[in-house]
Amino acid sequence: ARLRRQVERYAERVRAQSPQRPNGLYPTSIKRMMIELTVYALHIASDAGVDVDSYLEFKDPYTQLLAFHTTPDIIAWFIALCERLHAAMQEMNRSAESGLVARSCRYIREHLTEYDLGLDTVSAWVGVSSSYLSTVFRRETGVGFNGYISAARMALAEERLRSTPDSIEQIAAECGFGNACYFTRVFKKSYGMPPGAYRQRMRGPGR
Repeated sequence: ARLRRQVERYAERVRAQSPQRPNGLYPTSIKRMMIELTVYALHIASDAGVDVDSYLEFKDPYTQLLAFHTTPDIIAWFIALCERLHAAMQEMNRSAESGLVARSCRYIREHLTEYDLGLDTVSAWVGVSSSYLSTVFRRETGVGFNGYISAARMALAEERLRSTPDSIEQIAAECGFGNACYFTRVFKKSYGMPPGAYRQRMRGPGR
């Protein structure tokens, strides 16, 4: 709606400065203006990664534009074009953000043993700012970045407790905790019991 109002204002200024035609058709100066705006819009979409030629299905937009004779028709066509280009750019952004989060999650899984694993480390590896990654990560996964790392570490710790004879100290190190005491505190908060008691419960009596 904002774009439509702005384009209509520009068209009105162009029309006011152009000679009137006796047949009631709007002057070619408006079409020239819209061609310039169309070039600008297509360049923005192309710079954002949209394959403009295939997106337009190889139809020349300027030929289509010149076929219109009234300003409302021209503006309606241009707004529709912008809306389609905007939708394509949004879809590309969503795909890019999903890929970014997938790469971040893979990096987290592969580096859980590193106690200093955090937002700054991962954002630097994927090549974006920490604030941007934090926002995108929460939007894509529904959880905060640190919460995701904590849950991944707890899942790994739970699996190690059930399937290995490793000591609590070893498991704490394997899951990226600086010391066993901190690991025990975090584990108890998540599972309601210390890791040793959890292991015994999972293995059953006498095992």
